[in-house]
Amino acid sequence: MKKLNVIVIMLAVFIAASVSQAAMVKQVVLSSTSGVEASYDPTTGVSSWENGASGWIMTDSYDVVNFTSASITGTFSGMTDTSSGGTASALFDTGTWTISLSAGDLQLDISGHIVGNYVETEGKFQEGHIDGRAVVIVDSATFNFGDYFGEGITVDWQGGTGSMAGLIADIALPNGAVFGDYDTDDYLSTNTTITLWADEGVVPEPASLCLLGLGAVSLLKRRRA
Repeated sequence: MKKLNVIVIMLAVFIAASVSQAAMVKQVVLSSTSGVEASYDPTTGVSSWENGASGWIMTDSYDVVNFTSASITGTFSGMTDTSSGGTASALFDTGTWTISLSAGDLQLDISGHIVGNYVETEGKFQEGHIDGRAVVIVDSATFNFGDYFGEGITVDWQGGTGSMAGLIADIALPNGAVFGDYDTDDYLSTNTTITLWADEGVVPEPASLCLLGLGAVSLLKRRRA
């Protein structure tokens, strides 16, 4: 019986050690100083992100890794203008994005698509800023961190490929820019922060986003009538 107990204890220690040999990325950030561009074109109804220069990640143990090279692409289409009372807002029902970070031998590539709607709202949290939010699915996540976190420690996306995540954009409009609605106005911002969170709870559920959007459209139609 004692021998069996020893084996069970050793197995438990082995499992615990195996679990500890993984670092999970919880947050990926391309900051406003990294050269990310965000733009919207009313002739196509497309909101897009591109470029970048630097970024960083945070793991589940709160380790922060800075990257000297970063790039992002994002395209959001299928726009419905929900602007009202001089406040610009819109829903986009289709969207894909890709984030790439590198520094020497370190490399991160992660991409996905939106679930429900990507929602943009001007002045939601700060005047002169557009807040963009979407619940997304991670379609692909590739990491190469070597032994940066220690020999034998692997790095992966929290929840793995196919998991939900929260994608948030803070888009600062140029000083003096007028952006009243998505049917006629455009914007180009070079002061944008994009954050990908492993926890999709930072963004309302897709159904809530859809209901909020439909409510705004309904209200807008009533006001115009």
